[in-house]
Amino acid sequence: MDNLESLEPEETFEIFHPPALDEASYVEWLLRTLAQGPFSSVRLASGRPLPHLAALAWDPDELDRISRVPFRYDKLNADKAIQAIVRMTRWDKLGSKAQGVLSTSIAFVGKRSRRTAFHVATRKEPEGRAEVTITKH
Repeated sequence: MDNLESLEPEETFEIFHPPALDEASYVEWLLRTLAQGPFSSVRLASGRPLPHLAALAWDPDELDRISRVPFRYDKLNADKAIQAIVRMTRWDKLGSKAQGVLSTSIAFVGKRSRRTAFHVATRKEPEGRAEVTITKH
């Protein structure tokens, strides 16, 4: 035991925890990309692939940041992303049709965080498929 106490660490390091690459994280990146990109709206629908963030961006720095976040688009679920948006709006659940404004603070690299507003419209088909459209203000 005494030997263990006298050992000096060879190297110190910080443990890096990569960001979660789930649907909630995707939605946060989606809002950030939409807020500063050239597109004004995006639609997510049950059973459909989620839009690739790089397709919504134009700024070279933003494209570089997006390329470093290895979302597995083939593994992301649109229904879970839609539910993440519903949670962000603080609606109880996805009804047959709902709309409102989602106001959130978005941090931009090299800039201060700013409040950004999005119009969010959801609808749910009788067969259970959901759709959400997010439009930046």
